[in-house]
Amino acid sequence: YYIFALGGASWSTTGSDGAWLNAFNRIGVKTKSFQPSNCGINITWPKHIKEFHLGKPLKNISITIENKTFIGEAVITDYGLEGNVIYKTIPLLRKLLTKDKNAIIKIDFKPFNSKEQLLKKILDKRYTSKDYSNLLNINKLELSLIKEYTTKDNYINKKLFILSLKSLQIPVKSLRPIEEAISTVGGIATNELNNDFSLKKFPNIYTIGEMVDWDAPTGGFLLQGCFSMGYYAAKSIIRKASFSN
Repeated sequence: YYIFALGGASWSTTGSDGAWLNAFNRIGVKTKSFQPSNCGINITWPKHIKEFHLGKPLKNISITIENKTFIGEAVITDYGLEGNVIYKTIPLLRKLLTKDKNAIIKIDFKPFNSKEQLLKKILDKRYTSKDYSNLLNINKLELSLIKEYTTKDNYINKKLFILSLKSLQIPVKSLRPIEEAISTVGGIATNELNNDFSLKKFPNIYTIGEMVDWDAPTGGFLLQGCFSMGYYAAKSIIRKASFSN
């Protein structure tokens, strides 16, 4: 019996470069090309954002893609966004980008407040757009993003400003390269495997971990998944060996 745990393709300096795909293809095992997962996203930032806000965090935000919402944090980088809330969105973004569809993230800077609650704070006629920061507890980065991705008329209109605060639409250009990704998706197609992770065509060969085409939501989940797959495969081998004896 053999267990292969050759990794994905995101850490070539450690030997995890996905070169093993060719060997499995040659013996008739179907594989899928590797793609990045748990990675940053490329956004074409306006000049002002790149000049004044690189490295700044977006804390306690939510991001919605289509009908799914994720809560967490992100950081402004020179190429776009990075962070735990971004990693959660990657499977959906990858799907949209692969189909050449418009990939747009909707950022909610106040996910724990309703539109009505926020609007009530600024609706008094005495207040203007200059009061947004103090009344709504919005920092300069958040204000700058809203200014850059809305029109001036929408910014000064209180109702429209709140809509942008709760759902600012920012287009995503692409995902970061595989080499920068925490993990990858792709590898051995799951329909090539038995339930114990042995190959259907070669039952004495097991493939586990990032070799298999599954998408881990976080690096920690990925590690636990790999350990569990190894444990399960080992138990299967022990059962088979005991039965054959």
